[in-house]
Amino acid sequence: MKEEVVQITGDDGLVRRGIISMPENSNGIGILLLPAGFKYRVGPARFYVYLARYFADYGYTVFRFDPAGLGESDGDLPVLPVQNLWRTLEEGRFVDDALLAAKTMREKFDMHTVISGGICGGAITSQLAAAKDTGLIDGIISINTSVTLAGPTGKSSLTMGESQATKNYNSYIQKLFSMHAWKRFLSGQSDFITIFKTINTMVSAIFKKHKPENLEPLENENPNFVKSFRLLENKNIKHLLLFSGNDNRWSQFQDVILHRYLDNKTKHGGYNIEIIPEANHELHFREWQEKAIDIIKIWLSSSFSSEQAK
Repeated sequence: MKEEVVQITGDDGLVRRGIISMPENSNGIGILLLPAGFKYRVGPARFYVYLARYFADYGYTVFRFDPAGLGESDGDLPVLPVQNLWRTLEEGRFVDDALLAAKTMREKFDMHTVISGGICGGAITSQLAAAKDTGLIDGIISINTSVTLAGPTGKSSLTMGESQATKNYNSYIQKLFSMHAWKRFLSGQSDFITIFKTINTMVSAIFKKHKPENLEPLENENPNFVKSFRLLENKNIKHLLLFSGNDNRWSQFQDVILHRYLDNKTKHGGYNIEIIPEANHELHFREWQEKAIDIIKIWLSSSFSSEQAK
């Protein structure tokens, strides 16, 4: 395995940079790793570095890529409140750069198959990029993807999904006999807004009539998610959705997408949903990273025909 710096100049004259890990014997499949939010190409806890070198040893060519404005690439991000900046990402800020990187993998490194993915922002960028009718991306690896839009700064929703409310409720039950928890509650240090949302949602669930869901978009639902998800299905693009059980992204996905649009099916058509029960959002511990790699490895082997890792 060897690594080298790759520089790509866009139509705007800005240079995008990244690191490509190349195997001794390529299987012709490239994996494009896009940033976790606005973090650069090493990934949280250097997970992207570990993943890239692991799969390069098994024949994959892996490109850890920074779009314009991130890492060592040219350009700057706009000066905006954090939540507003996040919304630009969730709406496709890096889609064109992702397609530029995928095109480079095909043309410069002779990849016949390109799979794009990443954590959170990297996942939604990959999904939106693949949904464009370009034929550059053949598969998606979504890790703790985002299905909602960041709200404007200062705005707080009074609603909460049932999955998140149930998770909070179980946590509160466990704290009933905790003196520290009661001290925080009685001294006003507890998060009373979250407690109110949890109680409100749980009570509403008890009295809710059993009827088909109203499939109008929910508050803060990313309208582009379902649209692009369906396009991937129609184009037969394989899609692995990997979630951490201890991440709010999983609760949001259940409430906004899985229960309402997918009839609670974790595998159907081109998509496959997998869970790492104890993991957090950024897969900080090596054991969680190794579990994620095992899941990705199995999915790659079953979804794409080539000389795969054994």
